[in-house]
Amino acid sequence: MQTIQWGIEFVYVDEYLTSQICSKCKSKQLNNISIIGSKRRVHSVLKCESCGTVWNHDVNSALNIYGIFVYKSKYDNESPPLPFKRPSED
Repeated sequence: MQTIQWGIEFVYVDEYLTSQICSKCKSKQLNNISIIGSKRRVHSVLKCESCGTVWNHDVNSALNIYGIFVYKSKYDNESPPLPFKRPSED
């Protein structure tokens, strides 16, 4: 976390996996919804195969980003919660 000149706190949140993990159950089993009678998939609508929740792609991502922000603020931690950590670069 960082403070800038007006006393506003800035928290950097990496967007890694925020659109691929269900913000409700933290499962990585999100799939695009198919249009009935068509093979075409709708990119902006996702269904979690684990908990059954249907998400707007952007809303799910935003909720995950908010959750990461709350986690980092609460624990004064620079790294995100485990499901959103990037693989280490060795």
